[in-house]
Amino acid sequence: MKNKILFVLLLLLKGQLTYAQVLYSENFNNLTPGNVGTDDTGIVPGKGGWYTTSHTYNIPYTGNNDFKIIAEPGRGNVLQVTGPAVSGGRNLIALKNLGLLWNNRTAGNNVLKIEYDFFTGNTVFSSNSNSFWNQLDFVGGTVPLTIYYANLPNLIRVSCSTCTPPPHGVRDIFQNIAVPRNTWLKFELYLDYANQISYFTIPSLGVSGTSGWFSSSNFSETRLIVETIASVQAVHKFDNFVISAVDTVPLSTQDFISSKFNVFPNPINDVVTITNNESISIEQIQVFDISGKSVKTHSFTNVNEVQLNIENLASGSYLLQIKTNKGIAVKKIVKK
Repeated sequence: MKNKILFVLLLLLKGQLTYAQVLYSENFNNLTPGNVGTDDTGIVPGKGGWYTTSHTYNIPYTGNNDFKIIAEPGRGNVLQVTGPAVSGGRNLIALKNLGLLWNNRTAGNNVLKIEYDFFTGNTVFSSNSNSFWNQLDFVGGTVPLTIYYANLPNLIRVSCSTCTPPPHGVRDIFQNIAVPRNTWLKFELYLDYANQISYFTIPSLGVSGTSGWFSSSNFSETRLIVETIASVQAVHKFDNFVISAVDTVPLSTQDFISSKFNVFPNPINDVVTITNNESISIEQIQVFDISGKSVKTHSFTNVNEVQLNIENLASGSYLLQIKTNKGIAVKKIVKK
């Protein structure tokens, strides 16, 4: 049910008390099955306040039938978006004017949380292309954060195109994380304004990642884009949208990847070993001093144990940013 009334919930997450203020909630059960709207130009909102747009690049096409509320066995109603029957075409459904809700959040709730359920579906493409995007828009027209799903290889990628580089993270939160087919997955995105870190997690798969930050602070809308490649219509389903303002990111999200790595010895004289027991591939290690300056970078090819020589660094505390195939881990070290 759609709620635009601000209210406060108490959530107990693994011993961490988090105050969640729900700004928007929609599970589609109160919306009548059928087409979402009658306007595919994105001007007139349809059911639930969703705006629908079809991009077919001057090819005549009416896309209203591509946006539907349908009954899903065992779930109630869900949102289904089909790519247009035009090669290279794109269908877009958007929630707009969310900035007012975010700007009226309770003081101290400076983490924006966006969560929803996504059905991965079957193979529908004959090429390695993105069949679904979720873009977060901010005032000023910037689109800093995008969730991509490539249907043929079944890979999720989460990218922050305008994010600042480390120390807080890299521009890609995830790079090609494999997900199962025909499965409902919950996506959770946290934008921590106080600490300027972006987090993304798929709890059921136990994967999390972090990224850098972007300059814009005024959240305005979220857009779901389903596109068609090779004249095949991609079909994706969504459910249980919740947008909240919370006071902190759950520790389980922040610490998941970092907890998988061992760093020793610590404190260190010259060489530090970075390893894990879960075959998480290390792609890059970047070392930052306490001012946030990058002082050392090394790239690797699919290794899960690294010996890093830091003998040339001055004594003091440093952060290791470990970029992996599962996301980003951060570990603190001390150079003697």
